[in-house]
Amino acid sequence: MDAIPRQEVVARGEGGVPLFCRRVGSEHAAGHLIFVHGYGEHAGRYLELFDALALSGSLCVHALDLRGHGRSGGRPGFVERFDDYLDDVDVLAERIPADRPVFVMGHSMGGLVLARWLEEGRGAAAGAVFASPYLRLARPPPPLKVAIGRAIGLAIPWIRLPSGLRIEDLTRDPGWRVATRRDPLYRTIATPRWFDESNAAQALALAEAGRIAAPSLVLVPEADAIASPDAARAFFAALGAADKRFVTYAGARHELFHELPDTRREAIAEVERFVSARLSASGIAGTM
Repeated sequence: MDAIPRQEVVARGEGGVPLFCRRVGSEHAAGHLIFVHGYGEHAGRYLELFDALALSGSLCVHALDLRGHGRSGGRPGFVERFDDYLDDVDVLAERIPADRPVFVMGHSMGGLVLARWLEEGRGAAAGAVFASPYLRLARPPPPLKVAIGRAIGLAIPWIRLPSGLRIEDLTRDPGWRVATRRDPLYRTIATPRWFDESNAAQALALAEAGRIAAPSLVLVPEADAIASPDAARAFFAALGAADKRFVTYAGARHELFHELPDTRREAIAEVERFVSARLSASGIAGTM
């Protein structure tokens, strides 16, 4: 079997911010998929997922490190306004040929970014996958901590504060816990401006979910201590899509695609079935 084609480039985002983009798969695949990672991490953590989706030749995966993340520019963990992330996705979308169906997929905050991207009509999607969507914190921070952070943020909105995230809440897989701790691009910090902007985006995503008409798949780990499963259920119920599916994973933690091998294989297979069925429905052959 031929090697999976790969490409890495640096594009320019709004304000001249360098955005690290990657492509995994053939540009002549049956469809294209835009992937957006979660907060504090980067797209390089999902190469196993990208390879699995691109292996059959049905999908070409396009991903980037959002500003302030991974190998892209910008202040770490900081965003002036949440829509800057939507602008970053625009840059990636503009690089994709318009002659094939385009799917979108986001993990955690990436799911929030894509929900807002679709709600604002920034692009059309043949299907949308929301994995552990970050629509509300599972455990809200203490009010005093929030008040102190906001007070500091009035003067220094980009100051890096501990996020309180525990690696153990990401996955039950020991190997991925070690890999995350050793990853120099993984950050467990938050900034006051990002916190306020993401909270506002969450409220909008839930309120305007009815505007999302694209076929949708929502994947939710039942033991997620980071992103609220109840908020994901509310989002799913409010989606305007007539074609939608909600799948839960018992005992799984936040990062489904970094979970124990059986769980991540099940999650990847669910995505493959979803994409394959929509490719077939569009009249384009694609076996995954």
